[in-house]
Amino acid sequence: NKNSLNPYSIPTPSNYVLTRGDEIAITVYGIDNGNFETKVNRNGAIIIDRVGIVKVAGLKYDEVKKLIKQRIRKAFPTSTDIVVNISEFTPIQVMVSGLVKAPGLYNLTSFSTIKDALLQTGGILENGSYRDILLKRGGKVIKHFDLYQLIRYGDDSSDLLLQNGDIIVVTSVKKSIKLYGAVNIPAIYELKDNENFISLIKYASGLKPNGDQHNVRLKRFINNKEIKVSSISLVTLYKMLPKDGDEV
Repeated sequence: NKNSLNPYSIPTPSNYVLTRGDEIAITVYGIDNGNFETKVNRNGAIIIDRVGIVKVAGLKYDEVKKLIKQRIRKAFPTSTDIVVNISEFTPIQVMVSGLVKAPGLYNLTSFSTIKDALLQTGGILENGSYRDILLKRGGKVIKHFDLYQLIRYGDDSSDLLLQNGDIIVVTSVKKSIKLYGAVNIPAIYELKDNENFISLIKYASGLKPNGDQHNVRLKRFINNKEIKVSSISLVTLYKMLPKDGDEV
């Protein structure tokens, strides 16, 4: 999917951290009306007429809105409503490395997430991992991103907001299993070390009605050179540990 993120088409995330260069639009309603456009300066502050200097860099968007409204109500005591929006976002630069189609430095909107950066690279290569994508910040791995959870189940809990200087590393697949036949979604699946064949069948949305649970073929490499083909039941398969290169 080559769609790119338009930061102005979605609400600003409440946990977005303001940084130098962001522009803030403020509208004051009441007996004293006012419209203010101000930019976060190199000292991390904004200057508002009749209000003065307000330090905002490093604070979350929700915190900034609350702080600005508190300060403005003191200068505009007759105000009935105050609206605070970010009108321009400072871009960030992120490195995407590893097994992606176009690794390199990317200039992204400042509330892009890991998945947005991956979209910009053109996607993950065939031997790249979808299950253990690393986000490094300050020389440390701070998140292991699992793209399956987002694509398969809509779980975006591990898709973090990026910061300037972040590094995303797409590692290689550790365990790849080919699943085909009478299943709903035949494909080559990547499993984590703690996942079993039950997880595999779940990712494939289960068996089709004509799937024979008593006649499952498992093709497996032995000692990385010999191939063994077994005919087993699904119950027996569930008791076994998946191995890289298995075909079911």
